[in-house]
Amino acid sequence: MHNYRVKPLVGVLADNKHLDGHNRSLVMDKYLDALSVQAQVTPFIIPACSDRQDIMVLLGFMGGLLLPGSPTNIDPVHYGEQTASVQNPTDDPTRDRARDWSAMVLIPEVLKRRIPLLGICRGMQEMNVAMGGSLYAEIHNEKDRTDHREDKNAPFSVQYGPAHDVAICPGGILAAIWSAPDCQVNSLHGQAVKDLGEGLVVEAVAGDNVIEAIRHEDPDTFALGVQWHPEAMCDDMPLNQVIFHAFGKACRAYRR
Repeated sequence: MHNYRVKPLVGVLADNKHLDGHNRSLVMDKYLDALSVQAQVTPFIIPACSDRQDIMVLLGFMGGLLLPGSPTNIDPVHYGEQTASVQNPTDDPTRDRARDWSAMVLIPEVLKRRIPLLGICRGMQEMNVAMGGSLYAEIHNEKDRTDHREDKNAPFSVQYGPAHDVAICPGGILAAIWSAPDCQVNSLHGQAVKDLGEGLVVEAVAGDNVIEAIRHEDPDTFALGVQWHPEAMCDDMPLNQVIFHAFGKACRAYRR
């Protein structure tokens, strides 16, 4: 038999989109590329709204789970808010109920099994909501908070370029992989963590005290959520590189 190292398989939860009359499972290539190049793992796509039993089977093969960002938001019913402003939430293009369901099933199971987890933007918010936390639906309308959304008319290099500083909390995952007490990140989100979910700890905050990163309190679990997009412009933003390097390292350790 050949003696070679097999990269760990990392599941990537897909969005569920209705396009051209068909439902599609979609993941942007930038997440898959960052996993392959920076984390040195093999990504595979998990369709949203997979059968629960299928998901349980997949967990046995996974060396890690990535919850990517998305243009959709978590349905407020998952954190105790009403949806009265939406006449028909099923038809709302800002919602993805299939992904909501899949994330709420996956996250507690992944944490219970201590499978490495990385949540990005919506993915970080999913981590928080799945553990019983809540969100600000429109952070830019909250008192003493700034607008964390991107300029959609700007070039991608500007949208995904450095936007503001975040302060890194001591004693966490980010502090262990980044030597400075702060760093610059991009900013492309309209929602943010409000009340922390059970077992979650703040990893980083912005200047207006918006929570920018979280982790699970279990020191033996790599479970990190970041509100910015580390998959974008890794070559120009070293912190983004080390996040994926650390995630890949955790995935390899888990599989061993």
